[in-house]
Amino acid sequence: MKNTSYSSLVAKFYDSFLEDNIDDIEYLKQYYKDKGGSILELACGTGRILIPLLKSGIKIDGLDNSEDMLVVASKKLKMNSLQCNLYNQDMVNINIDSTYDNVLIACGSFMILNNENALKCLSSIKKILNEQGEILIDLFIPWDDIKQDKSTSFSIARDVVIGKERCIVYESFEHSIKEQTKYGTYKYEYYNDQELVKTEINSLNIRWYYEKEIEELLSSAGFNEIKILQNSPDYSKNECFIITAKKKNI
Repeated sequence: MKNTSYSSLVAKFYDSFLEDNIDDIEYLKQYYKDKGGSILELACGTGRILIPLLKSGIKIDGLDNSEDMLVVASKKLKMNSLQCNLYNQDMVNINIDSTYDNVLIACGSFMILNNENALKCLSSIKKILNEQGEILIDLFIPWDDIKQDKSTSFSIARDVVIGKERCIVYESFEHSIKEQTKYGTYKYEYYNDQELVKTEINSLNIRWYYEKEIEELLSSAGFNEIKILQNSPDYSKNECFIITAKKKNI
């Protein structure tokens, strides 16, 4: 299934959009180095996290429903002489033969799921986790956007240049406090040698969770030993927390 929110221009420039975001990579490298075991990263995208973990000797595979993002990840694997399994699937309905000791959902990717699909995703994860397997989810609350309430006109969110190529990202959004959802529209302008070559417009909605709420969601989905990890000096993204939980064995 193709994810239109993460296709074409987004995949091409995704790593450049987030090139300054390294805190989560370093934190997760250390976390899984100490823990050991196999990992499946859901919504792995271009391998921004997956490839550094592989380089550090961690056993990890990836899953994403954007074929364009996985094409980039595959090229990066080849360039670095690395190997792993990449599954082009939706994390709501995972259908693979392998099982894992750990499942990772980084960079707030769990938040693109609505309430119904969040529970379906957790049910799918339980099926591929080994006994006492652990899930780790990285979440954030977009307080700055919430306080702003909405932006009905496009404003520049990102602007990256790679040689003669440039991509400008414009954003407009509004919120539903009741639904705890940010509804975003994004316009991508791709320039080559200062000439506008292509424009894409897509939407991306994110649903934020408060700590108690995500704890209850995990518990209802059959997880226990739920822990909130936050305020770590190694993981300093604002308004962000990590939650871990173990598969409850019956």
